[in-house]
Amino acid sequence: MTEVEIYLNEDREHRFTEQENAHRKFALWYWTTKMGEDAAEEAFHISNAPDELLNEREKDIKLRWKGRALSVGDAVLVRPKPYGTYQDKSYLCCGSGWKELTIASLKR
Repeated sequence: MTEVEIYLNEDREHRFTEQENAHRKFALWYWTTKMGEDAAEEAFHISNAPDELLNEREKDIKLRWKGRALSVGDAVLVRPKPYGTYQDKSYLCCGSGWKELTIASLKR
């Protein structure tokens, strides 16, 4: 299993930009079987897709979602379990795809 944490960019100066050091606020966490960039892509899908394109598990996650849909400038932290088995990774949502971030930029 993998823990996924979502961080929404709240930095007015760098809103909807690919600025790495923008201020981001924790929005949600959930478990998934996906890892790495696939887990980040799943988070984007859950927050942006209409309900009719989501399975029951994804709909349950979306119900707990606090805030707007994931967009450019937001970040996803992917933490494989058991901790320490695989390296945690964080990803910045870009205009096209994902860019890996340093974990330190996502502390709550």
